[in-house]
Amino acid sequence: MTRTNLHQRGVVLIVVLLFLLALSLLAVSTTRSISDEERLAGYSRQDYQAFEAAEAALSAAERYLGGAALGKFEGKDGRYHYINAPAPAATQATLTDMVAVTAYTGTGTAHYMIEELAPTIGQPDSAASDQPYTERRVFRITARGSAPGSAAPVLLQATFIR
Repeated sequence: MTRTNLHQRGVVLIVVLLFLLALSLLAVSTTRSISDEERLAGYSRQDYQAFEAAEAALSAAERYLGGAALGKFEGKDGRYHYINAPAPAATQATLTDMVAVTAYTGTGTAHYMIEELAPTIGQPDSAASDQPYTERRVFRITARGSAPGSAAPVLLQATFIR
């Protein structure tokens, strides 16, 4: 054996160990990245479920307002009046201030509250120009949806003119 071969024997071991260390670090960072992506996908699913529940609540409130007879807006049963019984701020409203949507069959919970705002003068439904302007009732709907296991609800607001 020559003297050069004796010096090179330990170098291969060190190079292989460094290569294995680099592969291990790559595997650990990839695993961490995958678990972060799974967690983000779970959050996206919860956000979608909460948004779906809020949309269902908004739709239920619009159906209620489109009905023939509306109850009194006196601060009970999720119905508020801008002067007589003002609604709590949307971000401060509790579920007891809102109406639960029992027809919603999704995985989240859906609630809404309706606030009657000041009436406005608007054009009639007909396009005929000879008809007078009429007084229209204006409502603000606040819908709240939440997903199971999520601490962040989704709030949607819409204006409804009747």
